[in-house]
Amino acid sequence: MSSQIIETNPTSGSATTSSVRDNFGFAKTEINNFERMTEDKVITTNGGSVNTQDANFANDVTLAEGVRISVEIGTGLTTTNTTPTLNVDGTGDKTIVRQDGSALAVGDLKEGQYCDFIYAASGGSHIQDKWVWLNSPYAQLITSLKQDIAANIYPVGSIFTTTTNYSAAGNGAAVTTALGMASTVQWSRFAQGRTIVGADLGTTITSATSSSNVVTLTVSSHGLSAGDSITVSGFTSDTDANGTDFTVDSTTSTNIVYTASNVSDGSLTGSNLLVINNAFDAGDTGGASNHVLSQAEMNHNHQVYDNDAGGDRSIRCTDEGTHGKTFDASADAVGVTSGSGGSMTIDMFTDNNRGITGETVTAHNNLQPYITTYIWKRTA
Repeated sequence: MSSQIIETNPTSGSATTSSVRDNFGFAKTEINNFERMTEDKVITTNGGSVNTQDANFANDVTLAEGVRISVEIGTGLTTTNTTPTLNVDGTGDKTIVRQDGSALAVGDLKEGQYCDFIYAASGGSHIQDKWVWLNSPYAQLITSLKQDIAANIYPVGSIFTTTTNYSAAGNGAAVTTALGMASTVQWSRFAQGRTIVGADLGTTITSATSSSNVVTLTVSSHGLSAGDSITVSGFTSDTDANGTDFTVDSTTSTNIVYTASNVSDGSLTGSNLLVINNAFDAGDTGGASNHVLSQAEMNHNHQVYDNDAGGDRSIRCTDEGTHGKTFDASADAVGVTSGSGGSMTIDMFTDNNRGITGETVTAHNNLQPYITTYIWKRTA
């Protein structure tokens, strides 16, 4: 709009006081319009309670559509209900609402807070004849924005790891508060005393062959070892190669070998060919902090053999059958028997026992170097 200030005022021979006053009035109106305020800020007073506040603009405010004011909430006037009112220049108590017409929260209007209001004379019933709090959404929006961001960072099922023990009792409400999330969000303790391992969703098989029921899978890379339990799927040329409980016989960097049954020799084909380590299906648990080795795990054997024919005999721990030689068992100690093929063995489990082939009774520590934290899983 164009300025209403009269540049030639005051003029000679005119009522100079009146013309100057007019210019000041025009200037005030234009500045207020520029600042989008009808009147300057005033401090509210108690209109009977903290929830019925008064603002005295020296009778300069007339309620009309779009009238805009700025106030400071007075000392001790933090609101205690959701429907506080504001009475401006004696025009009557008008309910304060947010921009969408919703009610305020208890304590939204706080002592010392600067608030901008606009009067809605018309409109829907949610705002009609009410003071609309223009800057109220900012605090609410900031809170909502923080909650939305946190909810997107930690959707349901997410894991939150921290070195802070928010709740020794295991109540996840403290985690919700710490992350600035909505009060409806729920957390529960997760992986207590356990490490976290990525679930094995399957390694793609690029090709496969079979010979005498021994199947060789070719993959780009894998983390399997001999003895691992695997699930194999996708073969259509010979479905007997599929299964959920095969055991890995051996591996190379790009091959996985296992034994099936009734699998034809030659190349095996199919679609979506996968091999999965059964130990690491989603949600599976396993492992132990201490472990006692069994004889089978040690694969340890004692053998007797003749160092040089007719000479002294000794016991050596070695691979089975490597050093067996023929000698007369009758000349040796009780418990020594003659084996076939010229080898000798000792029955280590007779009453004449002199040793144990490989069985421990004491557990050994089975833990990698570690440091503990508090781990939570979002459940709702």
